[in-house]
This record gives sequence, structure tokens and C-alpha cells, in this order.
Amino acid sequence: ACIGLLLGDASIEKGRKNVHRLKFEWGEKHIAYAMSVFHALELYCLTKPRLQTRTNIHGKSVSSYCFKTVSVQAFNVLGQMFLEDQSKKNLNLDILSEHIGPV
Repeated sequence: ACIGLLLGDASIEKGRKNVHRLKFEWGEKHIAYAMSVFHALELYCLTKPRLQTRTNIHGKSVSSYCFKTVSVQAFNVLGQMFLEDQSKKNLNLDILSEHIGPV
């Protein structure tokens, strides 16, 4: 499920001690989906999704729901699959195929 989320809306980041966590953010109209993803990963989260409001590059106020998981060593393999130089999201097909089979 996490691989599918990372192929879509989620992102991954390296936290302290080179341990990874997942980040999620959806617009207000997708709150039901955001909550279903949160409930699936709730054991890995310290807080519930929160509403945040920011100003986009066009000066418009945009609201979204966001949450993060805690940093967990189990997510490190996802970091290897999806992060280039541990900073930019980029799917590494070689590592992905090692874990789930040929792609």
C-alpha cells in the first residue's frame, strides 16, 4: 500500500539517524480519502491529520489536510526505492524489483 501511495500523493523523507518517514497532504475535498489512509497507518502516526492553510504562488489561500508517520526503520527500504541521493523523489526500479519482483 505504501508503494502505491508513494507512486501517487505521498512523499518520503529521511529523518534523524537516517530513518525514513512518510508525509501526506490532500486538499479539503479529499478529506474522506485522507482519513482512510490515516486510519490504515494510524499505528505509525503520533497526531491526526491537521488542516493547514497556505498561500500558493498565485496569491490564493489553499487549505489541505496533512500528516506524517513517525520515522521507522521499516520505511528505509522505501527510501532506497524512491529517493535519489536521499533527497529527491525518484523511483529506483532496480531496488523496487528486488523487493516486489520484475517491473
